[in-house]
Amino acid sequence: MYPRNVSFLAFCGILSCCVAAMADDLDSNSSIAPQWQQVEIGFVAENKFRNAYVECQAWVEFVHEDGTKIRRPMFWDGGQTFRVRFASTESDGVWRWTSTSRPIDAGLHGRSGRIEAGPNEDAKTIFDRHGFWRIPSGERNLVHADGTSRFMCADTPWALPWLPRRRTA
Repeated sequence: MYPRNVSFLAFCGILSCCVAAMADDLDSNSSIAPQWQQVEIGFVAENKFRNAYVECQAWVEFVHEDGTKIRRPMFWDGGQTFRVRFASTESDGVWRWTSTSRPIDAGLHGRSGRIEAGPNEDAKTIFDRHGFWRIPSGERNLVHADGTSRFMCADTPWALPWLPRRRTA
């Protein structure tokens, strides 16, 4: 028949698929999100779309207990899988989310859950410590979400071959 190690490997493969499926279910209903850290929620469409990229629009609205609303689009991840990525702008509190899709699909539309925001104690990058960049109204410089200034210096030497050349006569 099969050697023992092949049967054991097949068992491990099946077990890992089951654990991954359970983890997806847990993640889609309740999660913990450190501030500024990405959380991904997976969805499985019931309909089979020929080209889901253009045939289906889906999004999730996140509402914090303080009333802050953030709307994020889902993206198609192949097959019948859709995902949304979210980062909490708050260091505490609860975000409640609800999904919507057009056309209505039971796997994508009307799902809901909650995400508990928490402090980002393992902040490794400047974005983890200070938040996303923005340009304040009437200003020209970048600041992080917490108000920390950010100087950005950039150059694009790769564009030089396409810049108009000056002709000398």
